[in-house]
Amino acid sequence: MSIWNILGELVRPVSTLIDEIHTSEDERLQIKASLFEMQTHLATQVMAYEAQLLKAKTSVITAEAQGPAGYSATGAPSQC
Repeated sequence: MSIWNILGELVRPVSTLIDEIHTSEDERLQIKASLFEMQTHLATQVMAYEAQLLKAKTSVITAEAQGPAGYSATGAPSQC
């Protein structure tokens, strides 16, 4: 499940509540726009975090590949 779907599921009840509140059309649309902006901001933060994790994993894999042959990430000899 993508992060956008997860955030959508979290925001959907609030969006439904906004539809049910008796406000003017302009107020309702402003609130929904703010909610969508918040959802987009959260998704951007999560994607940035995931990018950092991937970068860190890449660094570990690169370091392991450049290390002494025959040793695993734990520093123990590999069982070939």
